[in-house]
Amino acid sequence: MVPAPIDPSIKDVAEPIKDTLKIPNPAKQRLEKSGIDLSKGYPYRPSRPLYLDDVYKIRDKPRDHIDAGARADKSKKSLLSAATKVTDLTAYIGTEIEGLQLKDLTNQQRDELALLIAERSVVFFRDQDLSPQQQKELGEWYGEVEVHPQVPHVPGVPGVSVLWPDLMATERPASFRQPGGASRWHTDLVHEKQPAGITHLHNDTIPSVGGDTLWASGYAAYEKLSPEFRKIIDGREAVYRSAHPYLDRDHPEQGPKYIERVHPIVRVHPATGWKALWVNRAMTDRIVGLDRAESDVILNYLYDVYEQNVDIQVRFKWTPRTSALWDNRITIHNASWDYSGREPRHGTRVTSLAEKPYFDASAPTRREALGLLGDSEKKELEALNNVSSIEHAIYAIIEMTADVKEPVLDTELGVLNSTPPDPYLVAFNELDSDNPKNWPEKRKWAVTNVLSITGFNRILVSTVMAPALSVIAKDLNMTATQSVMALSIYLLATAFGPLVIGPLSEVYGRRTILHVSNIWFLVWNLACGFANSKEMLIGTRFLAGFGASAVYALGGGVLGDIWRPDQRGKSLGWYSVIPLIGAATGPVIGGFMTDRISWRWMFWSTSMFQVAMAAISFTTFRETYAPAILKRRAKKLRKETGQPYYTYAERTQGGHTLRKVLTQAVTRPLRLLAFHPIIQVAAVISAIGYGLLYIVLSSFAEVWAQHYGQSVEISGLHYISCALGELAGSQLGAPLMDYWFRRTERRNGQHLPENRVPLMAMGAFIAPIGFIVYGWCAEFRVHWAWVDVAMFITMFGMQISGMPLQAYLIDAYPDHTSSAIAAQQFPRSLAAFLFPLFTPKMYAALGYGWGNSAMAFAELALELAAPLLLWKVGASLRARATSSL
Repeated sequence: MVPAPIDPSIKDVAEPIKDTLKIPNPAKQRLEKSGIDLSKGYPYRPSRPLYLDDVYKIRDKPRDHIDAGARADKSKKSLLSAATKVTDLTAYIGTEIEGLQLKDLTNQQRDELALLIAERSVVFFRDQDLSPQQQKELGEWYGEVEVHPQVPHVPGVPGVSVLWPDLMATERPASFRQPGGASRWHTDLVHEKQPAGITHLHNDTIPSVGGDTLWASGYAAYEKLSPEFRKIIDGREAVYRSAHPYLDRDHPEQGPKYIERVHPIVRVHPATGWKALWVNRAMTDRIVGLDRAESDVILNYLYDVYEQNVDIQVRFKWTPRTSALWDNRITIHNASWDYSGREPRHGTRVTSLAEKPYFDASAPTRREALGLLGDSEKKELEALNNVSSIEHAIYAIIEMTADVKEPVLDTELGVLNSTPPDPYLVAFNELDSDNPKNWPEKRKWAVTNVLSITGFNRILVSTVMAPALSVIAKDLNMTATQSVMALSIYLLATAFGPLVIGPLSEVYGRRTILHVSNIWFLVWNLACGFANSKEMLIGTRFLAGFGASAVYALGGGVLGDIWRPDQRGKSLGWYSVIPLIGAATGPVIGGFMTDRISWRWMFWSTSMFQVAMAAISFTTFRETYAPAILKRRAKKLRKETGQPYYTYAERTQGGHTLRKVLTQAVTRPLRLLAFHPIIQVAAVISAIGYGLLYIVLSSFAEVWAQHYGQSVEISGLHYISCALGELAGSQLGAPLMDYWFRRTERRNGQHLPENRVPLMAMGAFIAPIGFIVYGWCAEFRVHWAWVDVAMFITMFGMQISGMPLQAYLIDAYPDHTSSAIAAQQFPRSLAAFLFPLFTPKMYAALGYGWGNSAMAFAELALELAAPLLLWKVGASLRARATSSL
């Protein structure tokens, strides 16, 4: 029979080795006495999962756990009175009990044993007559028994794993210089979402010399640290990794990778309430939020505290039929491989899973709780705790920020930090595969591309009319101002649309809103092509623009949902350049269609393209908004289990009617614009830049027709220079933005939105130069190539400054990105609507030279001052207003 994986849903597996070794006699006798079927080979080796994502799914859902020690009688009378002898092996760790059989313990004694283990870390019982089945039964009393996907098991008793060094050596040969994997300080199953609690190892076969095991106390290791140093690590978290590697399904060529979870460095035991240090050299990888070099210094010191202080360790000499039960939450252990395999060693192990690790700043140390502190220690703690109210506030801020990891900075109201576990709170863990930030890059780019190409079409429609305004005006009997109104009204709609669409995406999710907007835009854009009056054209253009504005509303939010801060330059560069190329490509297409077919086909052809994009988005675009994903997960859990599962967002909205939730959401962008200085600064910058851009785009065709005598068709081709400038700006600006962000983050040690600011100033300086050159070249009818070069420079500068501003808002408002972008979009689109209306009169009065120069100097003054303001006081401005969220 082919061995099965521990989870039947896993299909991609590796066949285990089939070597059969001679079972040591004591082990064989015990197994046969227990009724274990050895006829099909021993041990049973499950098929091993190949891929990382499959293993993450094992035991990924929250599990209820009530610690047995927490419900025990604190005196432990029932357990201790039944023993013939109880011996503490050291002052801090290790107790041996004689005269009891583990298989005969009452439930009360089991609970009291759990409490004793929680207090003494490891407890030993010799001369045990114990079957694997009875060992598993005891383990199930202490929690869900872990069935490991990699290690061999006793046949017919899953969860009772086999520890047999001779067998392990067939896969990983060991030697004196390179002993077996257990011969290193470690604790079990740190990679689990809810890691190991009590482990029970029963050794039935022991070598005559060597084979000891060492344990070290996490309570005492923490107490070895000075109170000041404890402040450094309290509340911080580290990445813990599995002992066994797996392949990345999307990138198998990258080789083996490890399961990683984030847990606190210092945790609290639920039965004792004492703090314990919880790191180990084998499986703790790095401290979250620190550079690798900084993390290594601290972790290596903590490892040394555990490993080099022999007074907080116990070394146990095994004898046959001995059981050791230890608590992985408060200990690390090390198996001594000093018998060189000359004699067999064999045992069975059961590990019970426990709660999600948590930290509580108010919890005491073991010595504090037991009244064991000396006078000097008491004075040191009193001096540390006797601080002023200001200092208390400082420490509170430190505690709140010390353990911040990226999923918390990217909160999305779903990824939580280390808090006391709530089994009914539905949230992403650090590496949850459903968290959009943990999606494979292929999926992230698919979503980004769908949004980008959808934006390309909708923004193309905003400018496609520009070269055809005179023709449309003649067909529909419109004045010049009315035809410009038909062009600009689309942009007016994109000012108001995000105020509604952005917040609604934070209630119903991004996917639903995108699909609805696809249909809305399709209907009204198609209607534009059938307009037979100026009123109908202006009205349908406004309604089409309202639907098109979903791209503005969703873009920043979706990118913030799926891309991490150091990846946003690349993603923003691609996302923004495609739609902006649409703005420059629209007039090219509009010019050709107007000359060759009819201006109506501008709308019909873009509607056909929209049909294709709607179909693609229905099949490709997945929900990216974390609260929406978690809400569906909680709803499913409630339906399947009948238990009161909830999300953080649902808790904060508890008791609110749908009307109140929608009102709060829809008014959020205007509240942000009214009360948040950061939004106000960003809105002014983008309004000036976007208004000037649309002055150019609306008048560009007229320059070529009147000053250079070119046809509508040829004049549209000059918009290609705008597209090239945008493309160059995004492709240079994206990697430059990520590089600068990482550099400043390394320098100041923090992930701050202000790290985006310096690149804004560069673009703000370049764009006005292009404006001035364009204006004077057009004024004196210099060769057309120079005008195109000037427009290239202008668009290049705008793109260089625009991307960091967008990234700044995504970083500054991670949980309400769409609302923040909508607040910024409102004045920006108003400017794009209004500025072109006075363009003809401005150029008539000042000409292209002085008209563009005046606009360029105004832009230079504002857009250089704004980055300086954000760099100097951005952080304090962000801190001033949060209530309006």
